[in-house]
This record gives sequence, C-alpha cells and structure tokens, in this order.
Amino acid sequence: MKKLWIFPLVLLLMPFARAESPVHNHGHGAHAMPMAIEGTGEVRGLSAKTGKIKLKHDPIPSLGWPAMVMDFKVQDRKLLDGLKVGDVVSFSFVSGEAGNVVMAIRKQGQ
Repeated sequence: MKKLWIFPLVLLLMPFARAESPVHNHGHGAHAMPMAIEGTGEVRGLSAKTGKIKLKHDPIPSLGWPAMVMDFKVQDRKLLDGLKVGDVVSFSFVSGEAGNVVMAIRKQGQ
C-alpha cells in the first residue's frame, strides 16, 4: 500500500521531464541505455593500472553539472595512451549504473 503514492507522483512530474535529457544516474536503480555525453576539460591525473582518469571538466549543461574536477573510469585503458597531465581534451562518456565511463577521448587541436 505504501508504494501506491509513487505512481501518481510520477504522473504529476512527467510533464516536467525534458525529452532531450540523457539518462543519468549515480547507481540508483535500473534505467534505459545511457546516451553519450560530450565534455571538454584538462587531464589532472591518470592511471592505466586502475583504468581511471581525473579530469577538470568544463560545465556539462546536459546534466546540469558545473565545472569541477572528478574521476572517470575509461572503457578501454588504451584510451589513456599518449595522454599526460595538463593535456586539454574533448571526451564523451556515459553515466549509468557502472558510474561515469569515458568512451572516447582526444587531445584538442588534433
């Protein structure tokens, strides 16, 4: 009986959902296939051993994120080849149950 209030709440909030919003979660519940999100930023750290990259990224309007420094997983550790701290990059990532995962990254100007 306690869960019956959720359905009317969802119906009430549906008109406020933006159709162009990407699926985004921080590991809370199942969602549809996440779409790629584009970003730019500067490499602040990376580890091929752990498959992670620390980026100081510019604002990401599609998620409502301000500029910040955060760690991302990389889909393939080979994406880190040729990158070094201080490189300015463009990247695409997905945000889903596995966290924020970089799918592609390249140095800007190349």
